[in-house]
This record gives sequence, C-alpha cells and structure tokens, in this order.
Amino acid sequence: MIGAAGIALVGGLLAHASPAAAATKTVYAGPNAKTADELVINDFFRDQVTVRAGDSVQWQFRGFHDVVFPRKGGKPPGLFAPDPFTPVAGVLDAAGKPFFFNGLPRITIDPRSAFPQGGKSYDGSKLTGSGIPEDNPKPYKLKFTKTGTFSYYCTIHPGMKGSVKVVAKDKRVPTAGQDRRAAAREFRKAQVTAAKLVRVKPPAATVQGGSDKNPVAWLRFFPKTLNVKVGQPVKVQVPGSQEPHTFSFGPEDYLKEILKTQIAPVPNPAGGPPALVFDPRIIYPSDPPPFPGITPQIHGNGFFSTGVLGKSTPAGTSATISFAAPGSYRFMCLIHPEMVGTINVQ
Repeated sequence: MIGAAGIALVGGLLAHASPAAAATKTVYAGPNAKTADELVINDFFRDQVTVRAGDSVQWQFRGFHDVVFPRKGGKPPGLFAPDPFTPVAGVLDAAGKPFFFNGLPRITIDPRSAFPQGGKSYDGSKLTGSGIPEDNPKPYKLKFTKTGTFSYYCTIHPGMKGSVKVVAKDKRVPTAGQDRRAAAREFRKAQVTAAKLVRVKPPAATVQGGSDKNPVAWLRFFPKTLNVKVGQPVKVQVPGSQEPHTFSFGPEDYLKEILKTQIAPVPNPAGGPPALVFDPRIIYPSDPPPFPGITPQIHGNGFFSTGVLGKSTPAGTSATISFAAPGSYRFMCLIHPEMVGTINVQ
C-alpha cells in the first residue's frame, strides 16, 4: 500500500478548465514524497504528460535536477565538458608537490546544461532548458506552441527522461485524477525496484559505490566496512547507470575543504556567463594508474582519490587499489559526501 504522501505525489497536476482555456500542468523533477534515507529516485512524475497547444508545463524541483529540451530529433548535452584550451595548473598536494593532472584539460559543466537556454516557449526548433537550479529553485515553466511529442532530459542524471505530448486545442487530455494515479503507479514501481537494489552483495574484496537501476539509486557504499590485508587488491566499482561516485581517502578536514570548491565559477574574459569548473581533485584521480599503494603518508597527508567513476565518466566504472600499510582508512564520495565507508587493513 502506498501512503498518503505517495498518493499526493503529484497533487499539483492541474486539469484543463475547458477546451478553449490555456492551462498549466505541474510535473515534479524527483518525487514529491518522502523516500528512505540514502535513496534517490531520478525520474519525472508523471514522466509522460499531455497538454493542448498553447498550454504550459511547470516543473517543480525535488532534488538536484535540470530540464533540457534538445532540438526535436537532437540529443541533449552532457554534464561534463573538457576545456582543451585551459589546462589545470598550480594544484599542489599537502606535501607541496604538483598533482599529475596539472596540464590536463580543466573539466567544466557544459554551459547548455548549466545555464537557462531558449525562451519561455518551445516548438522543437531549438534547444531550450532550465539551467541547473540553485538552492530553493523556482519552478521552471514552458509554453508549448506546436503539436507533437517532445522528449526532455535531466542532463545531470543519464537516463532521466520525460516527454510532453502536445495535442490540438480541441482534443481531450488526461484529467488531474488520471495524472495523479499514473504518477502514483510510477512511484510505487520505483519503490519496488529500490527494495531489490538495496540487497546488493558485491564479490569479495570489492566495494561498490551506489546501487542503481534507472530511475532508482542508493547513495551508499556496499559494504560500508571491508577488511583486507596489506597489499591485497581491492576492486572499487560504480556499475550503476545514473549516479557517479569517487572513492576518496584522507583527513576529513582536507576532504571537506575540497568539497567547498567542488564547482567554482570562473569569470569569462569575453563576457557572458562564467565557466563552472570542477575541482580537478574530484574529477581526476590523484595518481595515474596503476595506482600506488595507499598509506597515511601518500601526498603528505594520506589523500588518495580514484576520481569520478561511473558509466558517464571518462575513467570508466571501476578501479583497483591496494594499501601499503596497516590501518583503518576512512573514505567518502566527493560528489555525495553523505556516502562514507571504511577499509580496515591488517
């Protein structure tokens, strides 16, 4: 049974008052209901909405999402955009030595994802989007002026997709109740998937970041604690389809300092919006593979990171690490800092 919160998942969806009256329907980017801690559902509710030509849709953000409509028939932009004209420079470790990734391209957020695009209406002729919302974002509203079925995406979470079907002004569209029941069914289905995914058990000497199956993602390391021996290879993996993760070791205060500069705006000398640049200590691994054995002294303070792993990242979905000294090594994801774990080395 779904509770009242689930039934009210998209209670704001509005029916049309009459065939002649322009109206607005509301879609939620992320569920408008409480989910379990560490669980995210990266979907639009409902994910297929039907309106009449001249009507609007507004998206209420329930999580870190954007809304991007590519030109009809085109593909959405990605999130990560290497800047080949601006290399990383001057990034030193705690021992005062440069990281190996100095000289590699800095990684930015694609501006087509980062900033609002297009105008206040959409007819399929050009890319139009919300940009990445700030804290407490306002709804994103878009008017649809041409009939057809238009796909849209969250460029932050690969696989998060919805569609708006626009019909003639004299056609019938689903009622508010029908939209509400469809969204509730979508939410229940995602909860069933989540209950299965949380039971994942990786192979021996393996730590998995997250457990994903579109549209569900658990923000947790599996297992949270692993016991290994000095020199034993440990596989770290992120096989999921939506959420990338890092496996980052080191002093907690140092990792928190990195988090403060996770994404930094850099002014554009030519004017216009700034470049949104990722801290290279998050995006890139701290060392080129094959990785050295991790110790409390590596990089002067024990910092080691795999860089971003996942299906949508250049580094791929897995890496192999080892430890050259006994001890208890705490690690976190520098994208989702609520994800923490420990590897005990004997």
